[in-house]
Amino acid sequence: MNKHIVEVLKEYDFSFTKRHGYGHINGYEVNVLNVPVSNGPIFLFSTYLTPEKKHEFILKMNSYKFKLVQSDAFEFGVVVMIGAMTYKSFQKKFEEILSKILETLELLEAPKSDICPQSGEVIDELNCQLTLIPDSEIKIRLSREAVSEINAQIEESNQEFVDAPNNYLKGFLGILIGAIVGSIAMGALGMIGYVTIIAPLISIFLGVHLYKKFGGKENITMIIMSLITTIVVMFGTLVIVYISTATATTRELGLNLTGFKALSHCLNNDAAFKRGFIGEFVINGIFIVAAEGYALYSLLKMIKRPKNIE
Repeated sequence: MNKHIVEVLKEYDFSFTKRHGYGHINGYEVNVLNVPVSNGPIFLFSTYLTPEKKHEFILKMNSYKFKLVQSDAFEFGVVVMIGAMTYKSFQKKFEEILSKILETLELLEAPKSDICPQSGEVIDELNCQLTLIPDSEIKIRLSREAVSEINAQIEESNQEFVDAPNNYLKGFLGILIGAIVGSIAMGALGMIGYVTIIAPLISIFLGVHLYKKFGGKENITMIIMSLITTIVVMFGTLVIVYISTATATTRELGLNLTGFKALSHCLNNDAAFKRGFIGEFVINGIFIVAAEGYALYSLLKMIKRPKNIE
């Protein structure tokens, strides 16, 4: 954990790992996350609040108009990201923001750590457990009954997902539409001299969005379909464009060649055409592979099913 974050929390009871801290502030259970892509550390206050009161908390914190401070809600309480231009300036800013957080929680009569943030029941060492939220370092103290209820809901949701129809054909139609739109974007950008990662990303993510919209199930098949369809349609589009160009070129030479015969003739007899063809495929191939790598990473996270909390 960053030393400046540790410093501002030294008067509170906190334990730290590389990017996470857990402890208590004024009776509230608090997790702090130091996320590289965030403007500052993220503080999660566990408390039992209705959705309406969580919304009130967000509105109240936003009304202070602090720069680089964002408020939100999560399943077990409220979240505040305290951003600063430097970690040194964060130290000065923290106390001011913290006082407003605690003031707002008090105004909303937000229960402290003796109340389960999920069920609202009184908890003690005998009827609660410190649970680790799956795929994170966040720890929340919950009543044993709340843990059982949450796990039952997760199991029911996962079973419903398993039982739901795959609808691969409908889903594939969405992926195909996405790939076609992506190839059109690739052609339009190519006409003005741009070859970018944008077109394959449009193809993949629009296709996935439409796949789900058309009733397809979010699973590994969706990802494989999307990646393969993007490759086939985009490289197919390039081949069609070059076949069209080759056909026009051979006609200018007085040759009655079309399709792959025209393409083959130009590749074998026109060095400039061959360089352009190979160059286009290599450059677009690099961007397509880069887009697919990013998409694969993102989509694998997307299709993860929730796990039981422990």
